Amino acid sequence: MNLEYTQMQMNLRYFKDNFTLETLVSGDFILQLLIIAVVVFLAFLVESYLRKKFKKSEDNDFNLKDIFKIVRPIVMLLILIVAMYFFREGGYKWGLLYFANTVLVILLFARLAIILTRYIFKSGPWLRPVENILAGIVVIGYLSYQLGVVAKFQMYLHSIEFYFAEQDFTLLLVIELSLIHI
Repeated sequence: MNLEYTQMQMNLRYFKDNFTLETLVSGDFILQLLIIAVVVFLAFLVESYLRKKFKKSEDNDFNLKDIFKIVRPIVMLLILIVAMYFFREGGYKWGLLYFANTVLVILLFARLAIILTRYIFKSGPWLRPVENILAGIVVIGYLSYQLGVVAKFQMYLHSIEFYFAEQDFTLLLVIELSLIHI
């Protein structure tokens, strides 16, 4: 298995197992939240600077909105990787930073998939407004799967039973069958 993927799994498991009120108010956690806020702020500053730079230059034929939807997560990722390096070398806890790194990687791939979809298929008026919603659904879906929320939800749906003509059905089975036939 890939070493980075294994490390990501370990950090997600650590985050899931240690997500308590005591962790949320600890100094390390608050420091990591502040670092993430600074990373987001710096990424928006870099994006603003680059936008001004491109607007002053010649008119470009390509769509700058698509480029900046990818540039922002890349800049955040690069700054976050540098911060993670200093946290590791300094002996600080850095689990939340790695979790944010995972979210940014997923967001980057979701953005790339949406942009690729827009260029493969004819872009309709419906795609632009729902891009952020689709990216959010992908990120939340992946994190829900990794943190075990999806498995618990499946178990809950499996526990709801129906009886019809001496056959027992679960709500999960009904949903799965309806999704298959759509």
